[in-house]
Amino acid sequence: MARTALEIADLLAANVGANVAVTDTDGRTFHARIAGVPTRSGAEIERTDVAEGQRLPVKGPLVLFEDVDGTRAMRLDRVREVVFRGEVQKTLPQEEMRNRLELALAWDVKPPATAKVGIMALENGLRWIPSYRVDLLDGGRAHVRLQATLVNDLTDLEDVALNLVIGVPTFAFAGQVDPMALQAALAAVGQRMSQASHSRQLLSNAIMSQSTSSREADFEGPAGVGEVAGSAQNEDLYIFRVAGVTLRKGERLVLPVAEVTLSYKDVYTLDMPFSPPPEVWPQIAQNIYQNPQAAEAFRQAMKPQVMHQARISNDGPHPLTTAPALLFRNGAILAQGMMTYTSVGNTVDLPVTTAVDVHSKKEEQEVERKQDSVRWQGDQYARVDMSGRLRLTNYRKGAVHLEVTRSLLGSAATADHDGVVKALNAMEDGSWATQAPPIWWRWYSWPHWWYHFNSVSQVRWELDVAPGASVDLGYAWTYYWR
Repeated sequence: MARTALEIADLLAANVGANVAVTDTDGRTFHARIAGVPTRSGAEIERTDVAEGQRLPVKGPLVLFEDVDGTRAMRLDRVREVVFRGEVQKTLPQEEMRNRLELALAWDVKPPATAKVGIMALENGLRWIPSYRVDLLDGGRAHVRLQATLVNDLTDLEDVALNLVIGVPTFAFAGQVDPMALQAALAAVGQRMSQASHSRQLLSNAIMSQSTSSREADFEGPAGVGEVAGSAQNEDLYIFRVAGVTLRKGERLVLPVAEVTLSYKDVYTLDMPFSPPPEVWPQIAQNIYQNPQAAEAFRQAMKPQVMHQARISNDGPHPLTTAPALLFRNGAILAQGMMTYTSVGNTVDLPVTTAVDVHSKKEEQEVERKQDSVRWQGDQYARVDMSGRLRLTNYRKGAVHLEVTRSLLGSAATADHDGVVKALNAMEDGSWATQAPPIWWRWYSWPHWWYHFNSVSQVRWELDVAPGASVDLGYAWTYYWR
């Protein structure tokens, strides 16, 4: 390949046979003809080098000049100036080493004049970032629009077809390079996209930081660019096909992918976690004093509020993927939340806001304490019977559908208003706390006997509360202590 000569050495090699006036570093000038630059060919190096493989030519540090006195060999670093007589060749052909793939094609009949061949490779640098706009409509309907931000950090694309995947593709050997691959090209791609980057997961339901996600806005692309051609399901993956995409390297493109109207309902939820036992409070006080962030997290966990959720039923034709979602009602923005993967026929809750017009208040008391109730391994344990009440008041103008969960340290006994009581596997089931485990859990060394006598219980209620009405949810539980 021809390269522009940038050094005197390159100009001398490019103009072999030219007559020149040469000035050396001592200021002496002589007239001669360029005879050449001594070079060892790649074939010669391959014959003499112990290492196997093809080699590129290697130029020496000398240049040869011919004059009336004969052939003069001169070091290139001694040449200070060259004056060419006549036209100067400014480019120099240079040999390069390039990897390439060769295909051996065979036909049972006479081969055609041309053959259509393709190549497939797993590459980093081309990905899509999903985002949703959800408009809550009257009549329990929600208009859901999926947008895609195409991020091209790989190569220029011109009129290509893309498959946008919802699901979790599995590439078991993604970190290994095929021995037939163009490794130099793959290495260059690897430098541009770190293997530790979150964006390499974006083909699945993983989501990129919102600092790079697209803004939720109406998008109108150029005619014929990025048009959704269709969709299909392939095993556990759902694929949107986008045709006619032209996108240069480094550019971003936002385009609508799918729109669907789904059913939804407003749900108000309250998750009331259990409080730490008295023995934990000294350690809690110490950690709160030392860590203001932990103090704020603890206060928020101990004072949960009723949350307004939009429960969307996916009765559409394709699954919903994990993506940020903006919620609107009557054109006004309500909230930004996270849509999680929801298969067809399933439901997903999108947080709307804290329901400030639905108040909650907790009251609990000790009913009875029986000392030395149980003896185990030589130790006596007391049984403590507790009762509690959650009062919820609806100050909204309309009725609300409430789903209340109360987690308890111990064994739940009873619950009114048709509350469902169940004991949980505290070692594996993290649903008993809004933070699993709660922030203070690691601040206390639980005694070895705790799980022998006690469990973690949960009481769930589901009910409707009329406007201006209050409801008292009562429950009772028992735990053992030493």
